Amino acid sequence: MKLKKLLLALFLLPCLVSAQETKVKRLEFTVEPGFMFGVQEGSATSFTLTGGIGSWLDKNIYLGLHSGAFIPLVDGAKASIPLFARVEYKFNENKTSGISLPFDAGFLINSDAAMIGVVPSYTLELNKWSNIKFGLGYMIGISTKGYGASHNLITRVSINMHKNTSNPRIKRQIKPSRYSGLQYSIEGGITNFNREDESLWGMIGIALTYKWNPHISFGVAVKREDIMNSYALRGQYRLNDKRCSPIGALDIGLTSLNEDGKKDNSIYASPSLGLSIRAGESYFDIKAGYKIGSKLQGVDIYNINGLFIGLSWTHTTKLLQRKSHN
Repeated sequence: MKLKKLLLALFLLPCLVSAQETKVKRLEFTVEPGFMFGVQEGSATSFTLTGGIGSWLDKNIYLGLHSGAFIPLVDGAKASIPLFARVEYKFNENKTSGISLPFDAGFLINSDAAMIGVVPSYTLELNKWSNIKFGLGYMIGISTKGYGASHNLITRVSINMHKNTSNPRIKRQIKPSRYSGLQYSIEGGITNFNREDESLWGMIGIALTYKWNPHISFGVAVKREDIMNSYALRGQYRLNDKRCSPIGALDIGLTSLNEDGKKDNSIYASPSLGLSIRAGESYFDIKAGYKIGSKLQGVDIYNINGLFIGLSWTHTTKLLQRKSHN
């Protein structure tokens, strides 16, 4: 325990000294829900909820202290309590959007492990006093008792609140989005809430779609759901081109299972509804829906029917864009 306190003090000392020597530009409070997917065999998916306080020392660098809980979605598994410092570098000083690189380091207090995480993130400004940030990255937990390490993928959403420092006389105009173009997406989430015989499943995937106009997009998506792969055709409708808009989507495709040499496939459909937040040519979407398909036969019988919640980040490129008809 003394070693943990010493390491934590050594890590935080440069941060505290820097904060005293540099004028604090903006205090910020953060609430951060997300999911953590273990990449090793037998690893569980966890729901993560952390919060913190820190400050942007200038337009690029943030220092803060965060804590919360990592909750495994497996019956009988205990939650871990992280305590970590965050150093974040923002590459683009544009307040409405930008890419940043948060670096987290600290301890899992009740798990006898140190933690290190790097989660590249993209920020979308909601209003003059808050923004939302979507991150996808990697975290390693290193046992302090020599029991090895755990490797995890992390997807999370940060809701950041700070004092309004903008000029209230300046009214910001929201630019219209690119009318059309090729899009790529990164997404994650959890699925199969209604399973009684298994723990919740983590999902991570990518999609390539075409934005036909500010409302309609369609394309293909590939997802990994626990031990299954899903391939789908996707259609999505965005109600309007404002910063926040309701959305509806439908995936129709094939779920494939290959377990110990036993293969089986299921055709499925998954309608969903949600909310889309836009900044420039990027979108952060949160959707909830229901997956409908036949059971899969492997070593066990798998019921793929169930609720799901998904988070995604989508960017519209200039490729294949058409002229606006307006």
